[in-house]
Amino acid sequence: MIITYAVAAVVAMAAGLKAAQHPRLEFWRRWDRGLVRFVMAWFYLLHGIAGIAVTALANHLDWVPLPTGSGREWANGALYGIAAAVFLRIEITSFGLVHVDPARTVFRIGLEFFEGRLDAGVARAVPRQLGDLQPVPLWRVAWRLYNRHVESELHPADADAHGDWLNDLTDQTLAGAAYPTLADTLEANERLQATERVRQYCEDLILDNCDATIHLGDVPPPDPQS
Repeated sequence: MIITYAVAAVVAMAAGLKAAQHPRLEFWRRWDRGLVRFVMAWFYLLHGIAGIAVTALANHLDWVPLPTGSGREWANGALYGIAAAVFLRIEITSFGLVHVDPARTVFRIGLEFFEGRLDAGVARAVPRQLGDLQPVPLWRVAWRLYNRHVESELHPADADAHGDWLNDLTDQTLAGAAYPTLADTLEANERLQATERVRQYCEDLILDNCDATIHLGDVPPPDPQS
């Protein structure tokens, strides 16, 4: 009997994978994986409880799909888990509701409850991770974000203005950092201010565009001869 309950819970939790959908889920997962894992664990636990509840109800009603046979506890547990998943995914079309199922509704409500904490976690994680970058990789990240969210989305004139501004900051950021012979061309505090402006620029683009795929590692620039 314990096996039946366990299998029903696992099958129901596995069925919850496709129900876990939200427009910013991957963005939150990219920057604050820990809290997202907590929310997801809570969601899958709900599915597992549903599987256990359906199994208990079936036993109470003496509904046993496979009363005899080898492996019947595993098979019955799988069937109960599927039944729980089906129940959670039933689309309610009455009372003016269209394409609303309990699983996605509960998941959405749960994420809305944690939304403020998730956003706050991301707002802390993005500056922290950008703050670990040296000037050269920071410059590369800035231009990747520019190409992805500015050049491709803004009017060309506005994008060019962004590019000129970022190019000036890039020159100041790299002076004395990537090229030691230029170390005396700018004061240290000016380089620091330029670096922080580039860092803030990256932070704003990531947060405003919910960028979940930008790579912050020091990837070498492409070989012009390749």
